[in-house]
Amino acid sequence: GSGGGFGTSQVNFFGLKGFGQRIAILLDVSESMCEDSRGYPKGYQRVKFRIREVISYLADGTFFNIISFARGCRTCFPKMLLADADSKERAKKWVEQFNNLEGPFGMRESNYWPGEHGLKAQGGSTRIDLALTAAFEQGADTIFVITDGVPWVYKFLEGKELEEHMKRVAQWRERKAQEEESLTDKDRERMRKAEAEEKQRKEEEDAKRLRKGLGPFVREGGGKGGPAPPRFSDEDVLKHVDMLQKKFYDDQGKRRARVHVIGYEVDGQTENFLRELATQNKGRFRRIKHF
Repeated sequence: GSGGGFGTSQVNFFGLKGFGQRIAILLDVSESMCEDSRGYPKGYQRVKFRIREVISYLADGTFFNIISFARGCRTCFPKMLLADADSKERAKKWVEQFNNLEGPFGMRESNYWPGEHGLKAQGGSTRIDLALTAAFEQGADTIFVITDGVPWVYKFLEGKELEEHMKRVAQWRERKAQEEESLTDKDRERMRKAEAEEKQRKEEEDAKRLRKGLGPFVREGGGKGGPAPPRFSDEDVLKHVDMLQKKFYDDQGKRRARVHVIGYEVDGQTENFLRELATQNKGRFRRIKHF
């Protein structure tokens, strides 16, 4: 129904029911969402199909936005829009760009940066923290998240911490250089050959998989190697979310946003974090298997 020109949507998000007048849907678009253990890229097409269904069923007059996250964060609209035929169509089309059956996988570029509201971070992956910040900034009252992981957020280092990290990186580089130097021409030739064979094997395997409609083999890429900077703990992230709720809701006399979370083929440790995230934000958690 609507009061004061607002529509309230009753949303069924992968079996989790919730309702609100300002709805944000947070979609994990990381490569890992397309790994074999999660039903291949084919399984992800069904996730997107369900997201498009949710968008279709939003009641007219509800405000909404779709926010994707991986190593960064992208919002569909710069601010929440009224759900009507046009905005829903645009949102459904927008969802289509991510993790198609033949790729590309993951997120190419971000269009949202949290400014002073964000964690003091330098990169990471599964950045739920960024997506939630965007949703809070836009005044969402109800948030639905689907993800397979915990946020991995690297700390921005300064002073002594930065010095120690740079020392570790320098030692690692030196070790790599020594290993490289100790290789003979024969070793290098053998490694080149093995790499070429492996590449060809993967290409043949992927072609076979594509013929079956599964999509290529996807694995969330590692970094460039070397020691990673320290990361924020799960506890740090939960505290940060609580602080944002206070800033965007409590301090402005509004009711806090509810955060409902779907764990997509998650392990125990991930489930604990996601369950805690939902509970702390008056939402519900549900674990689902891939499609």
